[in-house]
Amino acid sequence: MNAANRDKIMSMIAPMQLVYFATSLNQQPYVRPLTMFQVDSKYLIATGTGDAKVKQITGNPNFELCLEVKEGQSTGSLRLSGNVQLVSDLPLKRKVFQQISFIKDYWDKPEHPGFTLFHLRFRMGEYMAPGTITSQKIEF
Repeated sequence: MNAANRDKIMSMIAPMQLVYFATSLNQQPYVRPLTMFQVDSKYLIATGTGDAKVKQITGNPNFELCLEVKEGQSTGSLRLSGNVQLVSDLPLKRKVFQQISFIKDYWDKPEHPGFTLFHLRFRMGEYMAPGTITSQKIEF
């Protein structure tokens, strides 16, 4: 897939997007819905430092996520996989606090020890357009 098609597909992701996020630790998969968001052209997720997914990600940084893509009455999907990187960059955390409103519902400041921010770094994906049964591979 060429870069223009990849960028068109990636533009379907909302700035704040519900995704189904899968991790794996000790050969056990874990899937949960969560909100992925974009700040400074980075795809990010936030979680509590003591949350189980932090242990899973630090034990195995590989992930896969899936989201539904709708067009009229038809649905398709976008699956993306890659690895997760812990964000320690305080200026980026501050931007997240400024731009992502729900973050302040859980933490009072970017420096809060219970606030963990992760950067999702995509390696590959698969897009199934609504109304089709075949998928297109995506490489990053």
